[in-house]
Amino acid sequence: MTFLWVLLFTAFSGLVAYVKVNYIYWYLLGISQFKTNFLWGNLWHLKSYHHTEIIQKLYDTYKTTQVIAGTYIFAKPVAVVLNLNVMQRMLFEDREKFQHQTKWTDIPDQLSKMLTARLLQEAKGSSHLAGAIEVKLRASRNFCVNVKEIVNHFTLDLLGLALLSVDYKSLTQSDSDFYQKFMEHIQKKPFSVKWQIFRNVYRRPFTNDFNDIINLLIPRLITIIERRQNLSLKPEDFLSILLNERNEGFSSQPTKDIAKQVIHLLTSSFQASVSIINCALYELAKNKQKQILLSQEIRKVMRCNNYQLSPDVLKELIYLKLVIKETQRLYPPLTFLQLEALADYAIPKTIITLDKGNIIYIPVQAVLHDPEIYAHSEQFQPERFFSWFQQGKHSLSFLCDENDPHNGIVSSSVQAIVSIALIDLLTKYEFSLCDKSPKKIEFSKYNFIKFPTNDIYLNVKAL
Repeated sequence: MTFLWVLLFTAFSGLVAYVKVNYIYWYLLGISQFKTNFLWGNLWHLKSYHHTEIIQKLYDTYKTTQVIAGTYIFAKPVAVVLNLNVMQRMLFEDREKFQHQTKWTDIPDQLSKMLTARLLQEAKGSSHLAGAIEVKLRASRNFCVNVKEIVNHFTLDLLGLALLSVDYKSLTQSDSDFYQKFMEHIQKKPFSVKWQIFRNVYRRPFTNDFNDIINLLIPRLITIIERRQNLSLKPEDFLSILLNERNEGFSSQPTKDIAKQVIHLLTSSFQASVSIINCALYELAKNKQKQILLSQEIRKVMRCNNYQLSPDVLKELIYLKLVIKETQRLYPPLTFLQLEALADYAIPKTIITLDKGNIIYIPVQAVLHDPEIYAHSEQFQPERFFSWFQQGKHSLSFLCDENDPHNGIVSSSVQAIVSIALIDLLTKYEFSLCDKSPKKIEFSKYNFIKFPTNDIYLNVKAL
């Protein structure tokens, strides 16, 4: 019995010693860090899966004095980059020296234009968002509408048609079985956010974000692919483009991997698009003059193009681009980007060297909300992105352009979906706040891609 107690005491002492040494890891490298509890570290700072709180606190504390600051996710050391020049170097010039762990899909970015074309094509023939709102208004006789619910249905239907030639009909059948199951997985809440973080810190990061959706969709998608191959079917959708790439030797991915990549694209595009559309409508409802400017531009350009959508038409909508960019700045779907050093990495013009395997965060939201980069950073001001306002700004301060420089195809699909939705709505309706409108938009602490949790009710009035 005495031996057992000695063994337990020795094991516990060893664990405490390991944790204490681990929690001074950044001090030993000469990198600033917050004081940590000798046993629990930063545990009580881990409040959300997207780490908004702890990253923002580090950025605000050390951005003026340090190039990099350190923190810990449980016992895992994490470096948070605070200098824009270092961020740019890591993301671009030294890109090959890091594994980019927040890249959602391996589908080549060169296919972005094809996906955008498919989305625009399906938008012409699919159920229109504005039409769904009209039905809602007629049924309820109430001008205050939950736009979030309708945007969810529209986005899923459009992605299903463009990617798979599958019409989920959720916009016309809001209680459809597939939509309910899909949203259950998107809005799933583990019993503890700290447990969710722990599981993902000690396995390949963020793969678990997609596992539930993959398990739901993979059997259906493999069945679709096999049926196409057996019957030599070639529908005009993005899945056919990927299969054609493989058949012509440009890709060697097995069927299951292609199916997973399409699911990744569907899920990440859905979450980011829904978030940006809802946030844009909310901000436009609060800022009536900006909404009028955008509505006038959309109606003028669409009238000149016979109300036909195309990539060229999207290029003409300058103010629409600014509105989307400003919405992404205020409400970035990705709070941070995660890299892993593939070898020891010396930070240029410093004495700091990061070890191989170190996890590095690029604090996207903190940069985009920095008042020294964006004056009145908490205000919705699309005009700030006019070219003459951008002169003299650091080239990486536009992280809101894509939120992730290595997710080109996801970014392209999101830009197209958001543009289609806003064009369809603002051609026919104007939006304003109502009694049920939220004071602010709340986001789930369980999603890595930030996703609104509260209903977004707005007054809707036909133009």
